[in-house]
Amino acid sequence: CGQGSTDDELSPSLVSSLWGVQIGGVAAGLWHTICTSVEGQVYAFGGNQFGQLGTGNDQAE
Repeated sequence: CGQGSTDDELSPSLVSSLWGVQIGGVAAGLWHTICTSVEGQVYAFGGNQFGQLGTGNDQAE
């Protein structure tokens, strides 16, 4: 997730949708990741079975 796929990523990789975004902070759970930009924008991706991404649904993104 974050790469347009539900496959596991076994090594670090660039999240292309964040290209050019200056990240100020990162927090991660077992299946999801939340990033904040230095401008205060929030980006969430990964597993979402309990709504932890805050998108209003329970679909992985």
